[in-house]
Amino acid sequence: MARCGRSPLADNPGKVEDLAVAFYRLNEDPNQSPNLQIEEGDDYSFLMDLLDDKRVLADPDLSLALLRVMKVLSRKLNNRNNLELEDIQTVAKYLRNTESSSVTVFRMCMREGDHSFCSTYVCKYIR
Repeated sequence: MARCGRSPLADNPGKVEDLAVAFYRLNEDPNQSPNLQIEEGDDYSFLMDLLDDKRVLADPDLSLALLRVMKVLSRKLNNRNNLELEDIQTVAKYLRNTESSSVTVFRMCMREGDHSFCSTYVCKYIR
């Protein structure tokens, strides 16, 4: 949790990336995913705040790590149903931003096999 105007991203972006990578690796296989064993939706507001940060958009490795977390979370129907238009617009920025490698990062993330988030939500709103 951010305190006194500080954020984990500002304090230690490497740690944020490490945590995102660890979460993804733990949940990469949907058949073995601890996250999918819990039916209730996840609070992903912190993730969306991170993805909305320009520092993340400018960092391909961190972008990929966080988009992979979003991909894992989007496997749950509750999470997909709870997405708001602002969340979709935040993720869609990674497709629109041609000045960085974020488009490549997003496409790499989606090529990894679970397209439920992209096909259901983002692709409708990026036009």
